[in-house]
Amino acid sequence: MNKELFTFAISILSYSILVLLILFTPLIAVTGWKLIFLVGFFIIAMPILIYSLDLEDWKPVFWFSFLASLFQIFPDWFLAEALGVLVFPDEERFLIGKVPIYMAGMWTIPFFISLLSARIAKSNINFIPVNIHILTGLIALMIFWISEETMHHIPVWYAQNVKLIGSSAIYVLPAEFLLGVYLSWVYEISLGRNILEKILLASSVFIFYTGALSVSYLIVEKLS
Repeated sequence: MNKELFTFAISILSYSILVLLILFTPLIAVTGWKLIFLVGFFIIAMPILIYSLDLEDWKPVFWFSFLASLFQIFPDWFLAEALGVLVFPDEERFLIGKVPIYMAGMWTIPFFISLLSARIAKSNINFIPVNIHILTGLIALMIFWISEETMHHIPVWYAQNVKLIGSSAIYVLPAEFLLGVYLSWVYEISLGRNILEKILLASSVFIFYTGALSVSYLIVEKLS
């Protein structure tokens, strides 16, 4: 196991343990405060790790993930407000519209893990029979599906008035795979661009995702 792979595995495992400890501790009753802490911790701690270990390949991945995440509140807002199919329960504080403010940063985590793990896998495994964008999409789908199946237990969000597999809304799954594919593709385009171009490219992720959700919702919920 090389240093990059080891660092990635240890950092994500350590953060996962912290998430479990914080989310299920009885000392903090309000879920919103727990998630604000966890999202903020990741956004602060990960760059410290990256720059202290001089992980050059991680830097653009993190910052693009962070930029893209800031705009992801709009697809969630669309689902919660316009379609009424996404609910954030027990949240009366920290809201932008009907979406908790921490969601603007929370997407950094799955974006970063999806982009970086796909690239580490491609670098360390000789034969992976899919290109980097498809691999990122598959990893993203796995992460988002696990999230859909677990977040309602805390609860952070849950789907309503839609067809489900387990606790996951069916219509979001193809959209989340396509989100990972598009995220990977536009990330590659962003490399070497100036900050304004990076912001514009990162903002295109939420527009693509909102469109993918809309079409998938139409097909799954209205046409089938």
